[in-house]
Amino acid sequence: MFRIIVSGAAVVLIATSLTTVDGAAPGVPDFSGRWQSRMSARPLSGGPSTGLFGARLTPPQQVNPPPFTSTGTRQATGSVSFQSVIGADGRIADIEPIVASVWSGFLPDLVKTMTESLRRQQFRAARLNSVPVASLMNSISNTSEKPNNLATANVPINHEVRVDQDATSVTSRRDTPLGVEFVVYPLDGAATKTRLVLAAPTSAEWEHTSRWDGDRLVTTTMTTGANAGGQRTETRTLQAGMMIVETVWTLGEGIPPLVKRLVYVRAAN
Repeated sequence: MFRIIVSGAAVVLIATSLTTVDGAAPGVPDFSGRWQSRMSARPLSGGPSTGLFGARLTPPQQVNPPPFTSTGTRQATGSVSFQSVIGADGRIADIEPIVASVWSGFLPDLVKTMTESLRRQQFRAARLNSVPVASLMNSISNTSEKPNNLATANVPINHEVRVDQDATSVTSRRDTPLGVEFVVYPLDGAATKTRLVLAAPTSAEWEHTSRWDGDRLVTTTMTTGANAGGQRTETRTLQAGMMIVETVWTLGEGIPPLVKRLVYVRAAN
């Protein structure tokens, strides 16, 4: 039986620095190259919580057990910890595998299978004063019961991003358990549509615009369609030789935003 278990959260903070890219305006950082994520802490935090709103907040509820989808080329069993954003429509709007423990088989197959299964899960969205609202979910997904007396270790799930940059655009190619997530950021303010790989298959499309704000690349996105989830702002910076990608979901007046902070170091050649 494939199960979800709710757990706790944390956030990581990093200090600041800057480099520049040839052919661009002075002070513009150069994100070009291969980057490796460093999952030293849970990247998602914030959003509505019962600690802030008490009985006025109803947490998200799983509609049915997640459909188990064996998408790996080889069978694998184990446990994967996730952080997800559940949209106001009850669908997974963002999902990040954090750590995994393999009981049998291979790590990539386990993470791919569990990510695809959770991605397709439907929830009843959290409700604040009876109004649906996006929220953070910390979960652990198991393929089965762990065998007795089996010694295992939790392995951080890092991923690679390749960034190509010139004076007109920034292009990001991120490796995910389900394939490559390809996003183009035009720097002329033109609106571009992107469907994220790790969002639910039926989730709304993101329309985003990008601009430089000093040494930060700021991308604002709006989802289209009913219960799309409102505004999301991504800020990309270079800090102490690391690339920091921080995404903020604005949820409404008086509700703390959801914040996702990913930290990358340059990948070894």
